[in-house]
Amino acid sequence: MASRWNGITFGIELEFMTAIPNTKPLWRVSAPEAAARLNIAELLASCTTLPIACECNHDPSDDVPCPICFDATSDTRGDRVHLVSGDIGLQLGEALRGECFLFSHEFLETGNPINAQRDWPGVEMVTPIFHSGELRSGLPTMASVLGHIRSMPLEITVDESCGMHVHVGVKTGMTLLLAQKIITMVMLVEDTVLLSLIPKSRVASHFAMPINRDAALALNKTWTTDTSVNQLQESHVPPMETMKPALWNNYVPLHFYSMFHQVWNAKTLPELARITRKNELTRVAVCVALRAPWGEAVSPRWPGDLEDTPSTVEFRYSQTTFDHKLLRNWTEVVCTIVDLAQADPGTYKTYLTNIIETQHQAEQQGKPAWEMLMKNVFDLEHRIPEWKQQLDNYKQGVVFPELDDEQLLKSE
Repeated sequence: MASRWNGITFGIELEFMTAIPNTKPLWRVSAPEAAARLNIAELLASCTTLPIACECNHDPSDDVPCPICFDATSDTRGDRVHLVSGDIGLQLGEALRGECFLFSHEFLETGNPINAQRDWPGVEMVTPIFHSGELRSGLPTMASVLGHIRSMPLEITVDESCGMHVHVGVKTGMTLLLAQKIITMVMLVEDTVLLSLIPKSRVASHFAMPINRDAALALNKTWTTDTSVNQLQESHVPPMETMKPALWNNYVPLHFYSMFHQVWNAKTLPELARITRKNELTRVAVCVALRAPWGEAVSPRWPGDLEDTPSTVEFRYSQTTFDHKLLRNWTEVVCTIVDLAQADPGTYKTYLTNIIETQHQAEQQGKPAWEMLMKNVFDLEHRIPEWKQQLDNYKQGVVFPELDDEQLLKSE
């Protein structure tokens, strides 16, 4: 495993809700979301030496201090972020994002009656940018942070409106070719792996819309007539004859190859980002998250090509979790997809062929395709027992085992 995930970078976003603290009574009306996220940031900062930050509450165009950063010094405040603790050597004005555990506001559409009645602010915890060493070590930093959060004197809850989003990129910067290879592989394993490893209730929600069903390229009505193959696609993707009609491809291989045609004919990362969304504002369960060379998130209407930038592919399928084992196992799966996509054209094409053939074999033998792919392609066979236990939990209706009877986060 020591050679796995070379050059991979990744970051994780966890969404949850937390109560407005009584320790900040003046904020309960004027800035409840700010009070909630600063409270958890300060509590976490008190029990770890890791850099912890909180997103400010003031308007981006207004540099007047807000309740979060009103007492911040010049070396702990910049880019609308207040560094609560830790020394990362940044000066005022330099980006703090990507270097710390950042707590920011998140709008959550809870459908859970208890959480709707509580009406607690939504919070998103964004991790620093991690490298492959963290992944090979089993995400020890995340284990520490999750353990601290679960031991805090703090009320936290989650439901299926809360997602775990994993951004995966590479140290050398995202390219159109790599993104095309990642998206193509995701399309092939979306139903058999990615959607099979999350609860059915999340699959049925609008929080994890499949790219194969809801993205613009899947809804393109020209798919029945336009499946021509360019030279780049031909060198990376096995021919359509490789994919026999079967349940896993809805008996329509032509639909997959129409989507492949659109992916491999995209001319820039922004164009690929546009066609893999449902529309310009609505992301599906996997998307190309575009960033300018200096790291700022930008829209799919960006005029440049964004080659070799810190852009990532964002995997939005999974529900949020404070269970380290699930977080680690899911992150390994999506990072492995990106790792495999870094292969040379011939090897990558072989991976796709193996995926297609394995999924056919699984269907013929009546076996779970995800399990066979973990063994035959992903080299994650050692995680199969833990995934089986996770799927058993889902079958029993247990999506968040880390919650107690009042749907509050339990200590470990």
